[in-house]
Amino acid sequence: MMYAISLITIEQTSIAIPKRNYLQEFLIFAIWFTMFSLSLSALPHLFAGLPIKTATPQGEPPWYFISRDFVNFLSATIGVILIFAVLSVFHKRNPNYTTLLLFITILFYGRPLLSRISVLMHTDHFFDPQLATTSWRTFEDYLNDPLKAYGVHIYMLMIVLGYLWTKKKYNPGL
Repeated sequence: MMYAISLITIEQTSIAIPKRNYLQEFLIFAIWFTMFSLSLSALPHLFAGLPIKTATPQGEPPWYFISRDFVNFLSATIGVILIFAVLSVFHKRNPNYTTLLLFITILFYGRPLLSRISVLMHTDHFFDPQLATTSWRTFEDYLNDPLKAYGVHIYMLMIVLGYLWTKKKYNPGL
């Protein structure tokens, strides 16, 4: 009985519910997921031949991890640019869905981008293996870098602010 009353109430309201285009949403998701997966898995292998200083994981300073962060940054940057381009094409037709995929993209690509900023600040002559230097002397210095530790907090703040901005933009009555 209570269920029938709630149906009558919903039917009598004049709320306009937009019709969803599931095929278009699936297409957007398929393109996004393909780019997302390729940029995280296949692109790092394409940058294996870059002239950057590499070493073994046990080496000091930790060039192995620094170079891996750099390769992950390049892959993430290309992935983010391609995903932003695709989402901007579909954004006018489906703003809520593309905004959701944009947040997921930022969520997963944020760490490689922050790691690269840290690498840029602590290395010199990165593309010349003979002249490359870093201010990190040990692996512990590299792991305990303040930008990596506090960058996560800055990153989370950016996500919350972005969420609040889109909530207000797409739901002005809230």
